[in-house]
Amino acid sequence: MRHRSRLLLTLVVVAALGVGLAACSGDDDPAAAPGHGNPTAPAEPLWNPCSALDVALVERLFGAGTTEEDGTASQPSCSFTPADDGAAVLDANYLLYPAGLDRAFQTFGVAQGETTQVTSPKIPVADGARLVVDAREDALLVSGFVQNGDLIQTVNLAEPAPFQRERAVTGMVEVLTRLSRAADEAGVGDTDD
Repeated sequence: MRHRSRLLLTLVVVAALGVGLAACSGDDDPAAAPGHGNPTAPAEPLWNPCSALDVALVERLFGAGTTEEDGTASQPSCSFTPADDGAAVLDANYLLYPAGLDRAFQTFGVAQGETTQVTSPKIPVADGARLVVDAREDALLVSGFVQNGDLIQTVNLAEPAPFQRERAVTGMVEVLTRLSRAADEAGVGDTDD
């Protein structure tokens, strides 16, 4: 049973890495943007999405016991792993991308499909958001993206079957809302205009 939780965590990490690598490729490489260092490893950590999330929230939204891993001040990370097999795994990350979410999302190559639905939920104080829901026979994979200025936060959720799609989507919108408000309040992603 523990093997299944590790498999889901691996899926989330692979999805997060894939999105991060896709966003960092091409002509709009945020690492090459003036005034912006490597978006995945700034000299001084800019942000940790876990500052806006906690175990109680994740358990309430996704319905299972979980543990939080938020790394250190110099190497922040944000993931929630289930205490029990069969529960959702959540991972959050960010990158600085001055070209914006629309351009970043084009580089991801995500398209509507037989099992995949892409929407643009309205998230308070955000400059943009996307939600990708991939309902497979064996698992539900949900990725959310929210932009505040140059900051794009990404959240990946994996839940094995039998999953609760409506709860997962509603929960993801709440997570994106919390992340957007926290980034706005902290001034993270503000551009110098």
